[in-house]
Amino acid sequence: MNAFGSALEILTLYAQRLIVEKHHRYALYHPSAEALASMLTDVPYKLANSFIFNLTLYFMVNLRRTPDAFFFFWFISLILTFTMSMLFRTIASVSRTLSQAMVSHSGCTEVVAALENSLTLYPLVSRLQQPSLSLLSSSSPALPSRLDICLVGAGG
Repeated sequence: MNAFGSALEILTLYAQRLIVEKHHRYALYHPSAEALASMLTDVPYKLANSFIFNLTLYFMVNLRRTPDAFFFFWFISLILTFTMSMLFRTIASVSRTLSQAMVSHSGCTEVVAALENSLTLYPLVSRLQQPSLSLLSSSSPALPSRLDICLVGAGG
């Protein structure tokens, strides 16, 4: 859940892009220094936001009430948040316009090309599948500790 909140970083980076480019032209600082500073200053916010959101969600859904299950849940969610944040930052830094960044991160161009073969859609959807399955298997009291899930289109 927290991982998709990082998609808003694309909008923030485009709002700051003109200022950063002007500072680069005036030789005040390099854009990579601004990117590193932005990532470092976002860490405390992401830690606090992730902890508060996941603490509320974890106990509201009534998952396994052991410390190791909760901290594993929080750790995987935090890793997903940082991973998706870096993915969206990369997309924003590589693309030239905001509309180009939004289309490339939504996957519309790949989905249109892959409609004939549903197996080619799996890499688009699977970014968050394995971490989500590990969260389910470690936190849900109703599920066994090991999930044997057949992938869609894998047959059987």
